[in-house]
Amino acid sequence: MRDLALVFLIPLFVAAIAIRYESNGAIARSSAAIQPMLDSKWLALVCGAISALVMGWIWSGSHFIANIADESAYVLQAQIFSKGAWTLPARALPEFFEQMHVFVTPFVAAKYFPGQSLLLVPGVVAGFAALVPLLLIFGSGALVFALSRRISNGWVALLVWAVWTTARANLRFLPSYLSETTTVFLWLLGWWCLYSWHQRPRRWTLLLLAFCIAWAMITRPLTGLVFAIPAIAVAVWSARRRGLMREIGYAVLVGAVVLAIVPVWSRFTTGRWTETPQALYTRTYIPWDRIGFGLDTAPPLRMMPANQSAEIDRFKELHQSHTVSSIPSDAMARLSGLRADVFTSWRAGLIIFFAIGLFSLTPVLAIGAITALLLFLAYLFYAHPAFWTVYYLEALPVVAMITVLGFVRATQWLAKNIDTGPPSFDPKPAGMRAAGASVSVVLAIALLAVSLPTMRSERDLRDRSAAPRLWLWDIMSRLPTSHNLLFVRDDLRNAPRTLVTNEVDPSSVRTLLAHDLGDENIRLGLAMADRNAYVIDAGKRTLIALPPVRESVKP
Repeated sequence: MRDLALVFLIPLFVAAIAIRYESNGAIARSSAAIQPMLDSKWLALVCGAISALVMGWIWSGSHFIANIADESAYVLQAQIFSKGAWTLPARALPEFFEQMHVFVTPFVAAKYFPGQSLLLVPGVVAGFAALVPLLLIFGSGALVFALSRRISNGWVALLVWAVWTTARANLRFLPSYLSETTTVFLWLLGWWCLYSWHQRPRRWTLLLLAFCIAWAMITRPLTGLVFAIPAIAVAVWSARRRGLMREIGYAVLVGAVVLAIVPVWSRFTTGRWTETPQALYTRTYIPWDRIGFGLDTAPPLRMMPANQSAEIDRFKELHQSHTVSSIPSDAMARLSGLRADVFTSWRAGLIIFFAIGLFSLTPVLAIGAITALLLFLAYLFYAHPAFWTVYYLEALPVVAMITVLGFVRATQWLAKNIDTGPPSFDPKPAGMRAAGASVSVVLAIALLAVSLPTMRSERDLRDRSAAPRLWLWDIMSRLPTSHNLLFVRDDLRNAPRTLVTNEVDPSSVRTLLAHDLGDENIRLGLAMADRNAYVIDAGKRTLIALPPVRESVKP
C-alpha cells in the first residue's frame, strides 16, 4: 500500500496539464457546465448529506448502539435529562451495577459535562438516539464545504470536503455518541461566525460565536478553551478596530448564560455549586485520571468492577509513564497515530501537499492552524494512547484545507513550468478557475471511490466490536421467562466497554443486567426474588438458569 502513495502524482500532473491547457474546448466546456454546480447554495447541503450517509452506513454496522463505555454514559445521561431530571435515585446494592463513567451511588448519573447529553435528548425522546449525532455530522460536512468555499472557491472546497470526509479518523470516531461529534460542529460553526464577524460585523454572528464557544466548553472543557482563546482574541481585535466593543458585552452575556449550566448541573447532582460530577467521579473512582504528569497514587474511594481492572491498569501505566521528560516521545507517537489515521496508507502522498500548504497559509487559515496546534499542545498535558486520535478531530478540517492548499500550489507551480505547449500560450498560474472545476469533481469522486474499502473495514470493525453486546441482547430476547435478573460474567479485557449498563427505570425492564459477583449474587437475588435469575458467561457463551433463591437458601 505504501507504493500507492505515488498515485497522487497522477492527479497532480493531470491537474497541471488541465490548467496549462484550460482554454482547450473540451476542458472549457466541461468546466463551464460544472462551475454553476460548485457555486450552488445547495451543494453544501449535498456534501453534508453524503457525509451523514457515509457515517451512518458505517455506524449501522453496530446497529447504532452505544458500544464504548463513554458512549453508554452520554446516552444514559440523555435519558435522565429526557425525564426532566438531573439524576436518578441510587441503586440498591450498587456494586452489582457499577458502570464506567457513571455514578450508581449516592445517585445515578454520568460524570461527563452536560453539553453532549443535553443535545442527545431530542433523539432519545424520538426513539432514535443517533438522530442528533447524524444531524451534527450533516452540519459539519456542509460547513466544511461552505466555509472552505467562502475563503477560497467552489472547487477547492469540494476537494477539502472529500479529503476531510474520507479521513479514517473521522470514519472511525464521528459516527458515535462521543462528544467530539458536537465539538467538531461547534468549531466549524464558530469559525463561520468569526469570519462573518470579521468581514461584516453583525450582532447575531457574534452572539452565535459566543454560544458555540460556551457550549463547546460545557461539552469538552479543554477543547472548548482551546477554541475560545484564538476566537475571542480575533473577535475582540476586530471589534476594537471598528469601535464595536459594546457588542462584546452582549456576547459575554450569552456565553455566561450557557456556562451557568455547569454550576446548576453541579448543584443538582453533587449538591455543591463548585464541585462538578466529573471532579467527584475522578476523586471517587479514578484519582489518577487528571491533566498533568505522573501517577496520582491516592487510593480510590470506590472500586470499579473486576472486569475493568485490566483497562484501568493500562491507563494507570500510561499516566505513570507520562512525564515532562516524555513529552517529545509522546508528541512523536501521537503525530504517528494521527498520520496513520489521517494520511492512511494510500493517502500517505497527501503529506507532501500538507507540508507545502504549511508554507502557503493565508491569514484566515493561519487562525485555524494556530487553533489546531494549540489543541495538539493542550492534550500533551494529558496521558492517552497514541492511537486514540479522537481528541484531535476538531483540527481535521484545518488539516484538509492546508493539504488542498498545498495541492493547489504544487499544481500551479507545475503548470507554470510545463514547456510542452505552443510557444504563444500564456498559462494562468493564479487561475485554475476553469480547469479546477473539472479536476475537483473527478478527484472528489475518486477519493470517495478509493476510500470504499476503508469505509467497509470500519463498518466491519463496528460489527465485530458490537458482537458481544448484540449477542447478549439476542439471548435476553429469547429468555423463556418475562421478569429476569441476568448476572453477567464479562471478562472483556481488551475493550473499553462493559456489557452491564444501567437503565433509567430498572423496575420496568424485562431483563435486568448485573455483574456476576460469585457467591455474593445471593444478596441481589434475595432483594429481587420476584425475578428469575440466570448467569451468563460472555467469554464462554454459556447461560445457566439459577434455582429460586428461597429454595437455595437454608432456613
